[in-house]
Amino acid sequence: VTAREFDLEDRQPENQVELDRYIDQTSGHLSVLAARLLGAKGEDAEYAARLAGNAYGLVGIMRAIVFHGRAKRLYLPKDQMELHNVAQGDIFEFRKKDEVKTFVRALAELARQRIKDARSARKALPKSALAVGLPVVLADGYLRKLAKAGYDPFSAEFGLARPASLRLTLNGMLKRY
Repeated sequence: VTAREFDLEDRQPENQVELDRYIDQTSGHLSVLAARLLGAKGEDAEYAARLAGNAYGLVGIMRAIVFHGRAKRLYLPKDQMELHNVAQGDIFEFRKKDEVKTFVRALAELARQRIKDARSARKALPKSALAVGLPVVLADGYLRKLAKAGYDPFSAEFGLARPASLRLTLNGMLKRY
């Protein structure tokens, strides 16, 4: 609930740490709760669930750039935008600038590392709770679409990326993410 108060504030995260805190308190905590409901117990299992939720949450922030931009909202770290010479107007006006693509590529690389971390921790989840990690499969697919679109978050190719139902089903049956 506290994290969602941030949604009511008209400001963007100052840095990656603040964004990560928001993601953890929303997506990460929901994944932990889901894991508990599915029978996961212990710190290692909760950590694995949190990693999966946070990886998916970061990709979700990137997928929502256009949605948030239309509402003149930014959930992107302010310091990283400044570092990459990306202005708020670049996002709000959907400017297809190289600086925007470079910035989004850096976020995507961070998300890829988070996906890798989540996958390396998956053995801590009992089989009954592996479904908690399945959003990682979707996040990985979205990142591939983003790469194919040249890291342009405004590209229709990325914006229209649909969940990979077959891949999600297959990974669910194989008890992996």
